[in-house]
Amino acid sequence: MLAPAIATVFLLGVFWKRTTAKGALWGMVIGFAIGMFRLALNVTIGAKAGLVMEAKKLVIRIGEATEYTKDLVITGLQDFSDKLGNILPAGSADAFQSPVKEALTSLSSLSPASREQASALITQVGGSLDQLFSGQYGWLFSIASVNSYVFTAFLFLFCIILVVVISLLTPKPTEKQLQYTVMAATAEQKAITRASWNKWDVIHTVIILGIVALF
Repeated sequence: MLAPAIATVFLLGVFWKRTTAKGALWGMVIGFAIGMFRLALNVTIGAKAGLVMEAKKLVIRIGEATEYTKDLVITGLQDFSDKLGNILPAGSADAFQSPVKEALTSLSSLSPASREQASALITQVGGSLDQLFSGQYGWLFSIASVNSYVFTAFLFLFCIILVVVISLLTPKPTEKQLQYTVMAATAEQKAITRASWNKWDVIHTVIILGIVALF
């Protein structure tokens, strides 16, 4: 959540010589603020948003369940029921746990009809949870429900656009400020940089980039 603003300023600062100090500053400040806002939502209502997402995943797993994976699906439903009891108030948890227990009973004999019934029950639970939390938290819950990686990708894109727009609306950086950017390097500076590394630097770089690509 905090990396997009930092990555944006670093990449644009090095590779785009039109980046300005004000663009970088406000990109960092606003990007950091949005990231911290989402982290706060993760801490406060992230577990509840996770219940809705887990219900959707369980529906998919139930639909794809076979005799070999039935035990895993049953274990997932039991864990889901436990989470409902831990996260929701005691008075309201029973209403959601009851359909989950019914779904567990349905899956005792794995058949198309039992899978369909169990899927319908968990879909109902997920929809009821979504409706409950949306009523409690409104648009905050909608933001908290966005997948963290998707949110991070959109935040990165937003930070890039923000820094670019502000940079274009502010005066160009001076030649002195540009001396450490790739695009502003002279032929002599590039030659000095090229002469500073050897084949082992290349080999190590390829290994590191390969590991990054693998992950």
